[in-house]
Amino acid sequence: MIKWITLLFCMSMSMMLCAQVTIHGTVKNQSGAPLVNASIIISPVGSSKVIAFKMTDGKGAFTIPLQSGLDSVQVKLNLLNHETEIKTIVNQTQEIHFIAKEKATVLEEVFVKDPMMFRKGDTIVHDVEQFANKNDRTLADVIKRMPGLEIDESGKIKYQEKM
Repeated sequence: MIKWITLLFCMSMSMMLCAQVTIHGTVKNQSGAPLVNASIIISPVGSSKVIAFKMTDGKGAFTIPLQSGLDSVQVKLNLLNHETEIKTIVNQTQEIHFIAKEKATVLEEVFVKDPMMFRKGDTIVHDVEQFANKNDRTLADVIKRMPGLEIDESGKIKYQEKM
């Protein structure tokens, strides 16, 4: 009899521990259009630790299976050019809908330089000025810094070990 009670207790505990919660829902913009590839991150309340993660599909929908013994969790919406939104929910199967508010992302200033080398037809062109510095005494000093080029003892220039 004790064996049967112990077996029943173990089975019920394993079922409780393996109980799976499913969080599903949608992410839409303020016009009601679905937002694709929004990140949905589930974490413990007050923590940045990720328990589960999913991206929204083409219809802005997500389904996240979750196995956690926590009473409640945080569901975080993260999407570029939109405000991050966090909802605290009870850890049970449920449906959550997000309406994402647009937010401009300010990017830092970017400077674009000419490439140090580029391909022109079947030729690789090197911009020698970008490889040179004020300590160079000869052209050989500059060539040593150019990828694929080297100068042998006799002064001949080789490209990728070839003349």
